Amino acid sequence: MILTWLQLLELGWTFPCMILTWLQLLELGWTFPD
Repeated sequence: MILTWLQLLELGWTFPCMILTWLQLLELGWTFPD
């Protein structure tokens, strides 16, 4: 999951206003669909 998350960061896919949400999803173990 970490690799996928890093890839999304590199692509600039993450939204600044959703950083907290991303962290919460990561804590819940939510994974991105490949």
